[in-house]
Amino acid sequence: MKKGIAGLLLLSMTLFSCQKESVDLKNCDAGKLRKFDMQIYQGEDLSECDFFLARYEWNAQVYYIIDNYCADIAWEPEDCDCVLLSEESDTYDRFILEAEFKEIVGIKG
Repeated sequence: MKKGIAGLLLLSMTLFSCQKESVDLKNCDAGKLRKFDMQIYQGEDLSECDFFLARYEWNAQVYYIIDNYCADIAWEPEDCDCVLLSEESDTYDRFILEAEFKEIVGIKG
């Protein structure tokens, strides 16, 4: 009986520990800053033409977009695992309409 309970306990701990509860924003932000060679944004004034990294939330997931107010660039929302939303999908259109801007996390130095 004790073996059965111990086995069940071990199985449930393994299952629940493998679930991704939430994205570690600090690590995710740091990874994106490295990937895009940006510095942490600390509230400094942005000129119209500064490239910056913005964090959005949509469908309980975190996405990042590089933006620039004076450049005509296509948004390429990317999640923490570097998965891009395709512009040709309904998902992309829904993201554009529904995503919530959270904050600027990086700026091109």
